[in-house]
Amino acid sequence: MIRRTLIALLLVGLLGLAATGCPNSDATPPDGNGSNDSSNGDTFQQPPVGIKVGNTAPDFSLLDTSGNLISLGSLRGQAVILNFWQTTCPPCVEEMPLFQEIQQQYSGQGLVFLGIDIAESKSKVLSFTQANGLTLTMVLDSQAEVAIGYDVAYTPTTFFIDTHGVIQAIKIGQFLGKSQIEQGIQKIMP
Repeated sequence: MIRRTLIALLLVGLLGLAATGCPNSDATPPDGNGSNDSSNGDTFQQPPVGIKVGNTAPDFSLLDTSGNLISLGSLRGQAVILNFWQTTCPPCVEEMPLFQEIQQQYSGQGLVFLGIDIAESKSKVLSFTQANGLTLTMVLDSQAEVAIGYDVAYTPTTFFIDTHGVIQAIKIGQFLGKSQIEQGIQKIMP
């Protein structure tokens, strides 16, 4: 009962933010070591699971818009941009063409974009992506469980996850240009 109440409160808050516009500010990343360079010959030590910079990103499995089960763990070995968004959030919508450009430019280099739509229907997400010519991988967090697990209070929120599955940067708010996204990519690409 408490869990349902928390989910309902989160959904009401997210929908309220979407109706009034989402914040457009950089997140101040929580304290973390932010560095997991094993290039000095040391054996890589996997950090603890958590949602702060320097933590191993929590694994999850969600269905994409084609009905395929996608898990974050299955993407280990690739750099991942994890973007929490909604079709009703104007800043989310405005940055999607930038992510499309980024995917086209960097996917051949091992970068994966994973859009996590929060609490919207498959048909709404499909309609949005088709109308905007997006080929990005979108998964459906219909019960907002992953968003709650990642403590997402505002959309868009983006996590940059390196090839070891470690969070290297977090951005709350809209990216205003491709170069802002590329700053995060530099932290996660080998």
